[in-house]
Amino acid sequence: LVGLKYAGNIGAIIRSAVQANVFQAVHVIEERGCRTETTPLFTKTWGESDSNNNNNNNNKGTEKSVSDKDISYYSMWNAPLIEVRRFQTVHQFLQAAEEDNTNDSTNSHHRRATVCLDLGCGSFSLYSKEAIALFQSPAGKIMYLVIGAEDTGCPKKLIDGASALLEIPAMSASINVASAFTACLSTFMLCNSGALDS
Repeated sequence: LVGLKYAGNIGAIIRSAVQANVFQAVHVIEERGCRTETTPLFTKTWGESDSNNNNNNNNKGTEKSVSDKDISYYSMWNAPLIEVRRFQTVHQFLQAAEEDNTNDSTNSHHRRATVCLDLGCGSFSLYSKEAIALFQSPAGKIMYLVIGAEDTGCPKKLIDGASALLEIPAMSASINVASAFTACLSTFMLCNSGALDS
């Protein structure tokens, strides 16, 4: 979970993750990305002002961070039932992920896929044959599922290094982040339940 701003969204995602019982851990990354949207009428940048405000207050990464107590509360006290690892920056997470991949590949001979839920060049539908194949692959079954912030999405550093980008088809591209996670989780579980086997 990268740069999420609202404790309610983080809590709802963790609650769903715990109850699904298919995740080893939840990684919470404080660093927020920055995203610019340009249309014929306006150019809007998300995330930049938050970073500037934090820098001005000499309080970068802490002013808007969600506390462990809030995460536990908003997850309906499910958070203590799963490992929650916290990182200040994407770089710190990537270092830890590389260490985990090294240890995991020793045992399973497969590196974890890094799958970002984000629109972008080369993204494919969550409900496509490509997504099903990804979720059923050895690397996909032990993947890092990256959920970006409510406004800025996934940081470019993670998108650039991702194994795949998934998008959820929508009329207005406005889906609550916790709902988007649930859609991914449901599709993943369906893919690995045997229900889609021919």
